[in-house]
Amino acid sequence: MASDVSILRQKLTAELQSLVETGNLTAKDYGIIALASTHLGAYVPPPNSKQVVSNGNSVIDWSANAFQTFYFQNIDDVLTFADPLQPMNLSLTLIQSSTVPHVLTFPSYIHWENKTVPSLTNVAFAIDIVHLVFDGTYYFARMTNNYNPI
Repeated sequence: MASDVSILRQKLTAELQSLVETGNLTAKDYGIIALASTHLGAYVPPPNSKQVVSNGNSVIDWSANAFQTFYFQNIDDVLTFADPLQPMNLSLTLIQSSTVPHVLTFPSYIHWENKTVPSLTNVAFAIDIVHLVFDGTYYFARMTNNYNPI
């Protein structure tokens, strides 16, 4: 059974995600959100992260930003990558919705650590982070899991 604080954090995270997705936030809004998220443990992506909402066939356009945040909706998704303009380190933060589990199919051309596509954390509002290196031809990736708010 989830504690009252845990439920509050989940609700706050969902509300903050909704606000961020609208894209109508000022720097002051981000400051207030960051303060609330720090004290309550909810996750809010940095304002320089490109926001992507799952649509079933989502494109992560690395030429737009090396830091991207992907929000699951109530559907599974197949990702496609648009290459960055040059070799670089990339970061993809995956945030589960309140309804889990979700299936995310990564592009087949990613070279995963230990040659194994990792599993997602199947907990409401869970956060998984994919770290990638693009060398100009290939993507090399590893995932760190389960950055749930405490």
